Amino acid sequence: MRSIGVGSMKTCLAAAGLAVTLSLTSPAVADQLSDGTAAYHGRDYTTAFTLLRPLAEQGNARAENLVGLMYVNGLGVEADIETGIAWLDKAADQGDMNAERMLAALFIGDSRIASPGADAMSWLHKAADRNFPPAETSLGAMYLMGTGVPMNDGVALDWFRKAADQGYPKAQGELGRMYATGQGTPTDNVQALMWITLAAKGGDASVKQYAEIIATKMTPEQIAEAQKLAAVWTPTAPTPRIVTP
Repeated sequence: MRSIGVGSMKTCLAAAGLAVTLSLTSPAVADQLSDGTAAYHGRDYTTAFTLLRPLAEQGNARAENLVGLMYVNGLGVEADIETGIAWLDKAADQGDMNAERMLAALFIGDSRIASPGADAMSWLHKAADRNFPPAETSLGAMYLMGTGVPMNDGVALDWFRKAADQGYPKAQGELGRMYATGQGTPTDNVQALMWITLAAKGGDASVKQYAEIIATKMTPEQIAEAQKLAAVWTPTAPTPRIVTP
């Protein structure tokens, strides 16, 4: 039988002790997380923060995400966008999809955050790679305008299509405009009107006037074809990850 040295024995005993500790504390941690999450969704943010902050400090991704949200929105604690993002970063680094999406949403539209930088683009890409349509659409707009990235109509079109295929109205409108103007793709008024019709149906009122302009360049047969395509269209599964330059 192979002998075990004192050092190895201590390591084994420590590991066993850790396993016992985890087995004893895990149910308590789960209960605390459950109670904290319930308090958060019940809008008892003071209780939620009290329960979740210690778990976040122990590295629990779900707790990190919720604590980050409380700091971002000033729920149960004084609002602090930088501290909130730091906690969301910790959760996202562990693969918490909700944290990744929240970071992307913050970098997309929160006025407290400066114009897109390296961190913003990193989280936008991560959220977009997980098929989050607002992030995909924002990336499309950035590549279309050359904001923080090299201008690339083809890549912009691909990102818009990825979100449009999932039924996101804003992306559908942008995709329609690109077909109408021939940016990143040959001009195709039938496809343009189809996507813009879908965007309008989905609630994007900004495209209504654009649809009328495109229709003036089309024959009645083309308009009918576009309307038929829009009527039978259904969302599709997300396309594979887009590789950008």
